[in-house]
Amino acid sequence: MFRSIQKAIPWLLGITIMVMPISGYSRAQAHDAGLDTSTRMTLVAESEAPTSIWNWPGQFLQDPTSNLQPPTSSSSAAGLPWPVIELKAPQVLAPGVTWQPWTGKAATGQPLAGQVLKIDPAAPLVEIRPVLAGTPGGEHLSSMAKKAAAVAGINGGYFTRNGGRTTSIGNIIIDGQLQAAGDLLRPTLGLTKDGRLLVSYLDPRPVLEAGGQEIPVERVNLPYQPGHTHLYTSEWGLTTGTPAGTPELVFDGGPGRFSLEGSSPIPPGGYVISGPAAQSLPAGSPVNLQYKLPPGWEEVSHALTGGPLLVEDGEPVFQAVMEGFTGTIYSRGPRTAIGSDAGGRILLVTVDGRQPGYSEGLILEELALLMVQLGARTAVALDGGGSTEMWVQGRVVNRPSDGSERLLPNGLLVLAQIPVYLNGQRLLFDVPPVIENGRTLVPFRKIFAALGAEVQWREETQQVLATGPGIATGVTVELTVGQNTAYVNGELISLEAAPKITGGRTLVPLRMVSEALGAAVEWDPQGPAIYIRTARGDETPRPSRAGGDSLGQ
Repeated sequence: MFRSIQKAIPWLLGITIMVMPISGYSRAQAHDAGLDTSTRMTLVAESEAPTSIWNWPGQFLQDPTSNLQPPTSSSSAAGLPWPVIELKAPQVLAPGVTWQPWTGKAATGQPLAGQVLKIDPAAPLVEIRPVLAGTPGGEHLSSMAKKAAAVAGINGGYFTRNGGRTTSIGNIIIDGQLQAAGDLLRPTLGLTKDGRLLVSYLDPRPVLEAGGQEIPVERVNLPYQPGHTHLYTSEWGLTTGTPAGTPELVFDGGPGRFSLEGSSPIPPGGYVISGPAAQSLPAGSPVNLQYKLPPGWEEVSHALTGGPLLVEDGEPVFQAVMEGFTGTIYSRGPRTAIGSDAGGRILLVTVDGRQPGYSEGLILEELALLMVQLGARTAVALDGGGSTEMWVQGRVVNRPSDGSERLLPNGLLVLAQIPVYLNGQRLLFDVPPVIENGRTLVPFRKIFAALGAEVQWREETQQVLATGPGIATGVTVELTVGQNTAYVNGELISLEAAPKITGGRTLVPLRMVSEALGAAVEWDPQGPAIYIRTARGDETPRPSRAGGDSLGQ
């Protein structure tokens, strides 16, 4: 039986049930057996507990550059033949991060080609994190990766397109903040602070508490549906886009403001509640907006919904039908997956498809077998088809089946850099921060813009000039590339690290420019990480697992 769904359902519904697997059948076999392939699960009474269908020979992983063969026979325990692949020599992208292309054949002879990234989360500064597209219409993975100075990345979760907008399907959590939530019974992968991969079926939709009421938030950063309570953050866009007359509460650090105009502006760092609940809450009430995660997920920093579950406890899992997948699940195609091995390494895998003579791809059951062959103890599929893509050090290394990159709403990036946070929000730079003489330098435009300053670059003198308005109106900061002095409001000060040009970007001392503009800077050697905080940032609300606001009178 499939333990993940069996364990998840009582938590979601508060009842005791058992789940009978219906996958492992072909579509024709499912119909012959009287099973509806569109049904997500079949519930049976406890007395009808199914017996295990597995007789699995165990995990195996041979020499990483040899052919990967099944350990005991040419067929899997579920009766599916094994693909045979050959991993090429690994290439080190950063300490703890390797990339290996591979080629092979499906058991029925079709050619295969793919890629695997292996990431050691214990390596210094290594991080895997979801990122969101910079525009509502989506963004190429290469663009997302370059803006974050990533060393590698793959496409992320599933999505829909409607009216020029790409909308993610399922749950997205980034740095502990809920960016999207859905009600699909599909696995969500979680990445903990120490880099472990968790998988669970969860529903993290927030609850709004105010005036003694508890109101579930039904939709997070999803298109508006009348009669439902919505939460919108700035990741959705500049405005909610709701119709005129929609009741909305806007939270931007002060008391919540009520409006019936619809399409309210979404404040940076704040949020908007749209729908009937916004009108029913009593004025002056304290407001608490929280979402909850199941036990064991307390240390999760990031999460992203994928599906179907592919591997659990080192065994392949064939439950795409139960998770509601239809269409091309029994056709060969491009695939993307994430998993973790017995040593805690994270595996990011792509398989090209729909390209006869080069790589025809895998069905989902074969993808589960492949992940076990690569050593996965846990694995989940991500979006596939034309979305399947891997980016490594400045280039797309696979062959997307569309012939070019697809616009995506999100991706998974591999970073190897010092994290910098401003008021709890991660700052991503297109050139990674560097350390000179014990001081961290970052690209000047991003840091000054984040702090609200106006900035000029004087090419002829290689000077950076930053001025308010911003958090420190009237302050001027002047720096020159290669010089260990700077001017703050005309006063000469010494620098322990001079501005420099790296990767076509001018880098400036982070602490010096932040403190000159009135921000506090803290270095956390345990992270390591850098935290910048402004006075305004102490008051900025964000929907998270803790926190409160209030309604205006």
